[in-house]
Amino acid sequence: MVKSFLNGINNLIGGEFLEKEIYSIYGVASVGKSVYLIGEALNLIANGWRVVWIDTEGGFQGNFNVWEPIYEKRFGKINLDNFHYYRVLSVEEFCELFGMQVKVDYGDSKMEVTPTSVNEKLSELYEKYGRLRGKVAVIVDSMSSPIRLQFTSKVQNFSGRADAESLMLLNLIKFAEKTNAFVLLSNHESKNPTDNYLPQGSLRGGSTLKYYSKYILQFVKPMKKAWGDFRQVIAVRTPIARDNELSEWIKLTSNGYEDSSIQEVEAVK
Repeated sequence: MVKSFLNGINNLIGGEFLEKEIYSIYGVASVGKSVYLIGEALNLIANGWRVVWIDTEGGFQGNFNVWEPIYEKRFGKINLDNFHYYRVLSVEEFCELFGMQVKVDYGDSKMEVTPTSVNEKLSELYEKYGRLRGKVAVIVDSMSSPIRLQFTSKVQNFSGRADAESLMLLNLIKFAEKTNAFVLLSNHESKNPTDNYLPQGSLRGGSTLKYYSKYILQFVKPMKKAWGDFRQVIAVRTPIARDNELSEWIKLTSNGYEDSSIQEVEAVK
């Protein structure tokens, strides 16, 4: 349907982003997920797409101000009227954006999340995009942040967390079905530092997110200091190969993310 601006990403997902599919990327903090997503968004807009950006973490504007003119020089004229930004801090706000009213019951040791009503016709997103069929992408940076903010370490109700995540994902899937959009999510990485037999971090989130994300890519920053600008992107899950079988190298330069190779990485002393 539409290609990434990085050949390495296209190689990992089978050639292009497909409508109604959910793509998840994850990695540790400051690995460069947001910079990649900004590049992807601006590439899409330069190719005539509309992008819905849902920011759940903050810090977006500073990042965007730095990279927008750099990517515009690279991709050509970018019509920012086709970039629609929404700031969301909670599960309730996230769902309300799509017309679903959600109630979160707060307790000392558990939280319960239940939908109370659905009214897509009143949703700004459905008003803008409900009649469109294609050339719409939704980018969420990040999917896990609202749940982390609301469900503190005291709250050991994992079913409540799972319900919150499922409702957020349900809204994204329904929107993608109506508009033929594809969805690109960033997520935090979970890792058990005491488990030496499982060195690779995993996608933070419940089974619902992992089930519906048919494409999961991990961004890894190499430990070697001289390789600090390089990122290995691992296809943790993809329909085109076995899990963790494929990987590509990219690098962050003054021109934004660019394709690289293991040979280029190893040539850096």
